[in-house]
Amino acid sequence: MTARHQDIRKRLLVVLFAGNAFTSTMIVAAATVTSLAGEYLSGSARFAGVPATVGVLGTAVAASVFSQLSYKWGRRRTFVLGAVVAGGGAFIAVVSLWTGSFVLLVVGLFVMGPGRAINQLARFAAGDMHADDRRVSAISLIVWAATIGSVLGPRLIARAGAMAEALGIQAFAGPFMMAGVGYAAAAIYYSTMLRPDPMELAVVESDGPIDVERRPIREVVRIPAIRLALAALMASQFVMVFVMVISPVHMRANGHGLDAIGWVMMAHTLGMFAVAPITGAAIRRWGTRPVIVAATGIFLVAGIVAMTATTADMATLVVALFLIGLGWNLGFVAGSTVIQEELELRDRVSIQGLGDTLTALAGAVGAFTTGFVIVWWQYRGVAVVGLIVSLVPLAAVLANRASSDAATLADVAPPRVR
Repeated sequence: MTARHQDIRKRLLVVLFAGNAFTSTMIVAAATVTSLAGEYLSGSARFAGVPATVGVLGTAVAASVFSQLSYKWGRRRTFVLGAVVAGGGAFIAVVSLWTGSFVLLVVGLFVMGPGRAINQLARFAAGDMHADDRRVSAISLIVWAATIGSVLGPRLIARAGAMAEALGIQAFAGPFMMAGVGYAAAAIYYSTMLRPDPMELAVVESDGPIDVERRPIREVVRIPAIRLALAALMASQFVMVFVMVISPVHMRANGHGLDAIGWVMMAHTLGMFAVAPITGAAIRRWGTRPVIVAATGIFLVAGIVAMTATTADMATLVVALFLIGLGWNLGFVAGSTVIQEELELRDRVSIQGLGDTLTALAGAVGAFTTGFVIVWWQYRGVAVVGLIVSLVPLAAVLANRASSDAATLADVAPPRVR
């Protein structure tokens, strides 16, 4: 790598960092009120998670499509398209709250899916530009960028809500208005700043040319380490979404306002993103497998704490939601790192899309089912289900260890997960 390539790599990393910080603010602000808007328009807590479910499905579809577009078009054009589409979805959500249409809200959340998809793909765009010894640092840095959004997003919802009310629209529309404008700005930003395309630099960094024929996905997912990565990503996403989506509804039902909900969600998203550099350092020191096990342990503690928050005590929820965010961070960064380190670029791009699609689908299941669980078994039931699902990565770690000796490099490559 020449000095010129190194300078370009550093600049593009800064561009991706700033872009993710900005779009994360939109995502977190909108996510904080999505379940509240769903309950408001549907008239039932049972359906509060439906808009978030459809939004996650939109992300799942976009993750697969946009991963392939990244391969064909490059990251820049893909990110611009995702931001434009997501901005349109945000304005559809605003119209839904203006007209009182639950169906329009669901449509708007689905169309917003590409916004979260490009936000997640940014970590892979950064990782692809770096050699193995720096890849985990690049991934964790981009994940950490969302810390800015995790602080700003929840703190802006009350002001955005007041702005919407001043315009004669329901307060929940405010964060979606902010997201619509923000995604339009993000599209302009990526179009002008993400040059040269990160995928071009990824080709330079890869071990072989990008046009080499890729292995079938079914062959790649037979690699034990890849199965472990997918299990960690999916379980972490399910538990996080399952508890996070319904917590604002639980708080609202117990008398908390948007400001208090914003503080709890800020604690949650800080747990998700703020410790990413520490997670990266832990992975470099101990490897991905111990970090995935640690994620399970933190989820278990979080579930036990959440079980005591039956009356939505704010301090208890702050601790529980922060720990759930922290567990998600460990599982998400470790799982993403496994995919980056195990595969060459020719196979990596496809698995990146598959991983994000399956992760989003797991989140969709969590978002859809959580409303029913809280109606049937209250918030304690939500905590118990999350606790049980958090054990899945631990089982995958044990299976990975059992099968590692039988793996071969030519067919089922031996895992480099330590």
